[in-house]
Order: sequence, then structure tokens, then C-alpha cells
Amino acid sequence: MRPKLAFAMARAGTKFVLDDQAMNRLGRLCDIVSGDYIEDFATPASRQILREANILMTGWGCPRIDSDVLAMTPRLQLVAHAAGTIKPLLDPAVFAAGVAVTSAVDANATPVAEFTLAAILFANKRVFEFRDLYRRDPDRGSSRALMDQPIGNYKRTIGLVGASRIGRKVANLLRAFDYTVLIFDPYIDSIDPIGQSCEIVALDALLERSDIVSLHAPSLPTTRHMIGPAEPGTDG
Repeated sequence: MRPKLAFAMARAGTKFVLDDQAMNRLGRLCDIVSGDYIEDFATPASRQILREANILMTGWGCPRIDSDVLAMTPRLQLVAHAAGTIKPLLDPAVFAAGVAVTSAVDANATPVAEFTLAAILFANKRVFEFRDLYRRDPDRGSSRALMDQPIGNYKRTIGLVGASRIGRKVANLLRAFDYTVLIFDPYIDSIDPIGQSCEIVALDALLERSDIVSLHAPSLPTTRHMIGPAEPGTDG
């Protein structure tokens, strides 16, 4: 018997997450309970779908799954999250019930790392400052207001806070440029492979030496306010 799959996410915005090819593949592997996307677990229609589902494919717009929702899904075996973090989505009761959980966190890390690289390149080139100057005065001479300031990416120092999935992907992308890359993460040591492309340093040293700091630490109570006015190199 094939598993029964249901969707819990906002239909709007999923066009490029679950395209026709992905839906056809899912249809070959599973019996899709309903083509409706659940955005509210409390409706009668949603309750009927949940009673049948073995797999719940979730995404942006999915309501939080807690013990009450688990009571409505007696056959649930897997939550497959078609996005990154699951922290705001899943109550600890899901794991306590033995439901398997997977996510697209690795795939999601790639576009985030690419965006981070673009932001670093643009920041060092002062792209948005030049844009604003040119908007006020559309003359090539308007750029002279920044001519006595450092502009460009050559030999700059980039600091990465957090050797997370995204942080490591960013570090790998930065290898193609003439950067000095520093990294801080209390859970890496001198034998970590990332030390081959980055200099592992303390947080204070990273903030003092970096031209650009890119933050990739997880959002946890222990990381809240880890960087603030008291840290070296900040404007405080």
C-alpha cells in the first residue's frame, strides 16, 4: 500500500516549490489525499484530510503542528518540510510521538549563500551609495563624493559568524575572490576543514579586523544579543 500524502502550506507562493514535475513525481510515489492545501487545521475539510494522511508535506504558511494537530493525524509518520528551518513549525510533541521529520534546509542554504555573496560584493563596491548619489545628480561626476573612501573587493577582510550550513557555503563561495576570510564559531576547532580556507578567530578579533561581517549563527536564546554596542568594531 502506498503512503497517503497531504499538503499543509499556503497555496500562494508555491508555484516554484512544487511545480508540475515535482507534483507528478509525488503522484507516482504516493497517493495524494487531496489537491487542497491546508492553511487552517481546524476546518472540517482539513480534519478529514488529516485523518487519512501518513505524510504531511509542509511549507511556508503551514500552521504550527502541536499535540492537538497530532491527535487529528493518527496515521502520521512523516513531516516533510519544503523549506528551511522547522523551529517555528513543529512543537516538541511531534518528535516525542516518533514522527520522522525532514526538510529542505540544505537546498535552501544555497540561494541564501548566493545572496550573501552578492550582498558582500555590493557592499564593498558601495553600490547603493552610488545609486543614491546618481539619483540625486545623474552625472558621472556625482561619484566623486566617494572617491576618497575605500571602494572595491580586492584584499578586503570578510568575517563570518557561524560555521553553519549557510556559513560554510558562503566561505566556499568567497574562495574565488582575493579576500581574507575570518570565521568565529565556538563549536569549531583548529582541525575543522573550514580552517583550510578561513582563519579561525575569536569574535572580538573578527569584529575588529573585518571590513564586512556576515552573521550565520542560529537564532537561539544563547545567540541573542551576541553582537551589540559593547563589541569591538561596532558603532556603539
